[in-house]
Amino acid sequence: MGESSETPADGASPQVDGPVTDHDGAAAPGPPWEAPGWVGVVVFALLGAVLAVVGGFSHNASLLTELPLLAAAWLLLLAGLVHAAGRLTGRQSTSYVLVVVWAGVSLPFANPRAEGDLIIASNIGGYLYFYGGFVAMLIAALLVPSRGPSWLLSSKPTGGGVQASHGVGRPPG
Repeated sequence: MGESSETPADGASPQVDGPVTDHDGAAAPGPPWEAPGWVGVVVFALLGAVLAVVGGFSHNASLLTELPLLAAAWLLLLAGLVHAAGRLTGRQSTSYVLVVVWAGVSLPFANPRAEGDLIIASNIGGYLYFYGGFVAMLIAALLVPSRGPSWLLSSKPTGGGVQASHGVGRPPG
């Protein structure tokens, strides 16, 4: 078919079969990275850090009762956000990035400092927030559907890599 120089009657852009080229005929440069995927990972990593700081300081507040209701609410919020992050970006890895960043920021909060300060206390609310939140986030990340069949269970090669014509471990010749 090739290129069509005529503009369709409905005002849509003409269809082009084949690679996109610039005015000199060279291939037009593509984006250096996939914007929606990488931006989403970075945004959700930053969100994980912010949630760890805010949740670490607010999980133990009492709301008219001694039950750790706010810690349980944080647990549900964290699990929901991890699952939503994976669904929105279409990647399980985004969910895992959020979990790892949250855990990396929250872990020092659970360790006592030399002066005796402790942000995530050793009580039922602290345990529910930290350990329960971590387990709930991992479960939520595992429930994000993957994009395709598992590379581990597939009998076909996944592509990439270089096939050496001389075999692996032997010099050519």
